[in-house]
Amino acid sequence: NRTFATFLGWRESGWNLLVLSEGNLDLISLEGERKKRLFSFSDLEKFVLNLDGSKPYLNHISLSPDGNWVSYWEVHGKPYDEMGPESVYEIQNIKIIPTEMKRDPIPLTKNGGGWIASWAPDGNRIAFSDFDEKGIVQVFIYSISLGEKKMVTNFDQVGAFLPVMKNIYHLE
Repeated sequence: NRTFATFLGWRESGWNLLVLSEGNLDLISLEGERKKRLFSFSDLEKFVLNLDGSKPYLNHISLSPDGNWVSYWEVHGKPYDEMGPESVYEIQNIKIIPTEMKRDPIPLTKNGGGWIASWAPDGNRIAFSDFDEKGIVQVFIYSISLGEKKMVTNFDQVGAFLPVMKNIYHLE
């Protein structure tokens, strides 16, 4: 139906596909039939509002390897391609929520530096970037079972956002 979709991986011994399309994460059979909706941005609307009552936009769904959690970016401000000269950058934070959505999302970042995230193979931890209290981008790890966040880098470079971000290209 000419809907843009991103193939995210094989599931269930290679008999199904994980596909992201228009904010929905679906399990699709090899015949193209949707077997199960795993996650939808529209289901998150009850959880997200800006202080002024407007809605932030949501981006970058990532399913944990065990399929129990979803991470996503909650972005405040104008989308990157709509920013004007008065905009410095959008405020982007990473949150996680169980796929059954029976609880509020857990905010992983709080300082607007949530640009990179990667799930551990067991699905119990997620590594991500955020600014520390000094405004320096660092790598943190959140343990779902322990419910705790730990900073694992100690970069000391202070500067504008983009030069600092160049310290971290990818987490795997």
